[in-house]
Amino acid sequence: MISQIRSHRFFNFLNNPALQNFIFLLLIQSSNILVTLVSMPILIQVLGVDQFGLISVALSVVFLANYVVDFGFSVNSPREVALLSGKNLQLSRLFYQLLLGKLFLAGCSALTIFLLILFFGFFEEYQAILLFSLILLFSEATNMSWFFQGMEKLMFVAIANIVARLAFLLAVVMFIQQPDHAKWVNFTMGFAGLATNFAVIFYAVRHFDLTWISPKLQALFYLMKGNISLLLSNLAVFVSTKGAIIILSFFSSAEMLGMFSLAERPVMVIRIIPSLIVQATFPRASRLYTYEPEKFLAYIKKAYVYAIFFGMVISGLTFLFAPYIVLVLSKKALPDAVFFLKLMAFVPFLASLNVINTLVFLVKNQKHLLMNVSFALCVFMIAVTALSIQWFGPMGAGIGILLTEFFVFLLGTFINYRKNLTIFNGLLKGAFRRNYFS
Repeated sequence: MISQIRSHRFFNFLNNPALQNFIFLLLIQSSNILVTLVSMPILIQVLGVDQFGLISVALSVVFLANYVVDFGFSVNSPREVALLSGKNLQLSRLFYQLLLGKLFLAGCSALTIFLLILFFGFFEEYQAILLFSLILLFSEATNMSWFFQGMEKLMFVAIANIVARLAFLLAVVMFIQQPDHAKWVNFTMGFAGLATNFAVIFYAVRHFDLTWISPKLQALFYLMKGNISLLLSNLAVFVSTKGAIIILSFFSSAEMLGMFSLAERPVMVIRIIPSLIVQATFPRASRLYTYEPEKFLAYIKKAYVYAIFFGMVISGLTFLFAPYIVLVLSKKALPDAVFFLKLMAFVPFLASLNVINTLVFLVKNQKHLLMNVSFALCVFMIAVTALSIQWFGPMGAGIGILLTEFFVFLLGTFINYRKNLTIFNGLLKGAFRRNYFS
């Protein structure tokens, strides 16, 4: 009886490694969303909207530096791990090379930000908050999601992330009691992540029997050289998606910045869902493209349909329930925050449109195309957002985000048509004739 149940088509569907990857990635982000929903009202009430806005800006600056720490490795390393699975020596070399290399980059990034504050007076309004946030750089450096994603075994990472988020939430409730505690918020988040990341590293070394191989600086520079285009691409994407709040900080008051942050934070959290679909399907899509090309197009078309479906659902729900979301997060009726949230509600749907373009670029390892798209996107976003803020005030920041998401879809589609015409035609062929939800 049990064997018959387990052999049912539904359970075979659940055993799909890509689906499991997506589920665990979604679980990771769901825990992030849950903690955001619980911690935001606490922080806003205890610290005030203005301090919450400064915390958000400091977090954006650190996240920008995190892209230097990551150096594009989280994008292409899962592919390398997937192809090296079963090759212990090569896998061990890659593991230790990237771990120690990212720690080195975290140290360099932290030192750079410290010197900018010490000698040049950068980030004047939130220097203390930013300095205490630097631990997040080392939390990023020790994040092993790229390794377990490539191995298609993300369960342990998901558990560790939930533990870290719960520890952060507990610390917020217990220790963040007054406005001058604002500097400890991001520090606590980084410390909890760093502690659980070390546990994940220990598990990876033991479970996959990774052999210590002393990393070579020359090899690290070689890997970094190959990833410069991905780094620049990721930096440009970050500026395009998260730079609005940084641009707005030059034009707006701390209170209005807090209102925008209150709306932008949940939008950017749920915007990750299309990216999760890319991350979950990328390892399997790479193997299919390399070893079973006849199955590749059907696989990524199915992933695309699910991406658009989820994007439509979450965007629609965000728009409909915007007043309640703001009320839950702030414990107050804040019309400005509701307006910003409704304005940006369809960002996840627009982001889902570009999933297919990103998958094709990644699978074909077309880093130069990703970089070209990202830089065009970055320039477009900065120009449009700055002009929109000048014309429409804080609302212009949300308009800039929406226009940027649509622009990158159009540009990515055009480049795929020009550079990957065979795949482009294959994706269009029969695109609406198959029931992908069956």
